[in-house]
Amino acid sequence: MGTVQKPVHIAGQDFTDAIDRCGLPLKLDTPTQGDGNCWVRAVQQQLERPELEQQLNSRTRKVMSVRKSERYMVLKKSIAEFATSSQHPTIIRVKESFENEGQGAVDGVTWESHCRKLARDGEWSDELMVQATAWFTGHDIQLVMTTSTPEEPFKIFRGNLEDSEKDCLGLPLWIGYQNNIHYQSLLPTDEEVAYQQPEQEGQNNKILREEKECPASKTQRVETVEKDEKKKRPGDKIPTKIRKKKANRIEGEAEVKKAEGNKKPGDKIPTKIKEMQAAQKEGGEAVERGEMKIKPGDKIPTQIKKEANSKVKRC
Repeated sequence: MGTVQKPVHIAGQDFTDAIDRCGLPLKLDTPTQGDGNCWVRAVQQQLERPELEQQLNSRTRKVMSVRKSERYMVLKKSIAEFATSSQHPTIIRVKESFENEGQGAVDGVTWESHCRKLARDGEWSDELMVQATAWFTGHDIQLVMTTSTPEEPFKIFRGNLEDSEKDCLGLPLWIGYQNNIHYQSLLPTDEEVAYQQPEQEGQNNKILREEKECPASKTQRVETVEKDEKKKRPGDKIPTKIRKKKANRIEGEAEVKKAEGNKKPGDKIPTKIKEMQAAQKEGGEAVERGEMKIKPGDKIPTQIKKEANSKVKRC
């Protein structure tokens, strides 16, 4: 009877090195199978994260309702179909760019034929498939490259069809990528800042639950989203550890500026010189105070003063 081999990570050390190098609060998920479908398999692993359960849209929920072993292919076909059937202006604009000046123009293929190819079992996914996945799921995708740097720890593919500059509501999907080789699902190990500030996350989760129980609360949710969008600052989706490092650096710079503002002339003069200058100043002040009390004859040598006094007595 043969032994069952445990799955191993493809380029696992490369992903771990990138995570450590960039200071990301992430770890490797269970190995993502590398069979030409690793992109959708990694996405499936992300969508199965418990904390995302209440944040899935109806399209994604439908995919996740099928048998687990079939999900990756259902997801792959559903994403490709969505990209070709949607009439949303954002997708139409990207489609026209692809066919007129992008990869489609270079390869002489249409948007539809390329998407049908991407839907095949074993067909490797490209950047178009990654972006289409973000649109389909309605979640931002944060791709950690094995070549990532602390200055650019991950690449973001936003799933917001209405405004490509704004983040999606909800947690992002974390996936590692080794160029032209493999995609690997990653898991957060630390607190992750999603759509709102940390102190507002509980309220956000409550809104999601209420909408599920009562569709009428959707209007209230939209108003809350619009209100909080105004409060959102750059970096809201950066993991906590990175934000703490930036905060410490900014705080340090502020302390330096504050100290600079309190400096007085002579603050940088070495202590010895400062002590000598202080002594000279003190001596000068003493002399000035003494000069005010000097009387005629105070500076005449003592011997001359004695002789002068004796002459006065004789007279």
